[in-house]
Amino acid sequence: AIEAGMNDLLPKPYTPEQLFAMINKLCKDVSVPSYSTSPQADKIEPLIYDRKDAVTIAGGNEDTAQILLEEFLKILPSSEASIRTAYDAKDYSELYEAVHKLAGSACIIGAPAIHAETLSLQNILKLKPLAIERIDAGVSVLLNETACFKRHFDT
Repeated sequence: AIEAGMNDLLPKPYTPEQLFAMINKLCKDVSVPSYSTSPQADKIEPLIYDRKDAVTIAGGNEDTAQILLEEFLKILPSSEASIRTAYDAKDYSELYEAVHKLAGSACIIGAPAIHAETLSLQNILKLKPLAIERIDAGVSVLLNETACFKRHFDT
């Protein structure tokens, strides 16, 4: 059973991050099935790069979308390093900032898998008390997504 108290009020307008943080807080004991346990897991392929979305975000300009992608690929290693450094130091405030920065970049260049993982990790980092095991898993998944993204463009 989920019990919400007076301090669990989420007034409008609220951000998606606030909503997910509240859901995580209220459902902390709920087990969420993994996609990998699904019988159709082998048929699901994550969308690493969404060119159509990237061009739309760039105002329909293909050249601008390409420039944004190239810049993102240049800064991605330093973003990963910032995340690793903050995570290794257990500086969760700095980790949140590094993940938040990556979320903004991933959103505008058409990297839906990275963007989704950054939002998820930001929400986990907002939980009190800190859910260390979930943070560990979230960092691992996020860094795996950034590695997949880089491999996608290594040709």
